[in-house]
Amino acid sequence: MTSLCTEIDSLCEEARRDFYDALLFYGEAESASGSACSEGDAQIAISRALPLLQRICSFHEHCQDVVANAFAQLAALYVSGTTGGVANNRVIVVGADTHLKPLHERLEALYVTLITLDDIVSGNAFLSDHWSAYLRMVRAAALDPTRFGVDGEKMRRLEKVLDSMGEHLFGQKLFRVIGSNAC
Repeated sequence: MTSLCTEIDSLCEEARRDFYDALLFYGEAESASGSACSEGDAQIAISRALPLLQRICSFHEHCQDVVANAFAQLAALYVSGTTGGVANNRVIVVGADTHLKPLHERLEALYVTLITLDDIVSGNAFLSDHWSAYLRMVRAAALDPTRFGVDGEKMRRLEKVLDSMGEHLFGQKLFRVIGSNAC
């Protein structure tokens, strides 16, 4: 469990170091100038942010794996079964012999980190506006690939990836998915 605590600490630090500021300050240049960027500039800005958004999705998947591992290890501390037809649940490791509080605190910190990422994304109007404009552009290209000179199959695959990414990032599902899978 110590390695899980260390892993969770590094995940929380990664989010603070790599994601928070980048998401918080996305669109600040547009905000400072006081004028809305043109349609093409919005797509360019979000396309430059796509690697960051993909890293956040990968980060989220890794968080899911770590939380699942933590719950599997916690569940391994208990045995359930039947003895003589009677259901019994017994604790293999007595709580006083193990220190679960640090793991619970780390899981709490990870949940706070994911909730914070959800709030930052939902609170940045530029990010969601630019994302919507980018999706419209990709969908238009996917509907008429010859007009845009692109491979239709590649555009459909890109559209699927973007839909999945957008659903998690802009649907405030970073925490919700992990919270529902942990129960």
